[in-house]
Amino acid sequence: MIEPDESPPEAAHREAFEEAGVTIELRGIVAVLGGPAFRVTYPNGDRMAYVATVFDARVTGGEPRPDGTETSAVQWLGPRELARAQMAEITHACSRRAIPPGGIEPPLRA
Repeated sequence: MIEPDESPPEAAHREAFEEAGVTIELRGIVAVLGGPAFRVTYPNGDRMAYVATVFDARVTGGEPRPDGTETSAVQWLGPRELARAQMAEITHACSRRAIPPGGIEPPLRA
């Protein structure tokens, strides 16, 4: 979630640190997603439809760790492992629509 007056890139930096213990460099937007897979009904009956911005990012520091509240595990997964991993449906929807079946190509180095 974006905090009041926060930009999507600022939220990405904050969330990466809060939920996974890492600092990141954003390298661009991979996808902006929404639709039926992004609908959520909360226990109190409130219904929301999320719009997710998926960034290409590189970890630049920190020690990966779950926050214990919003994340229960932090690990690196390939495309096949990611498809089978246990996670919220909205997270699966992001990975299915933003990551091609063969994975993301590493950037070319000059």
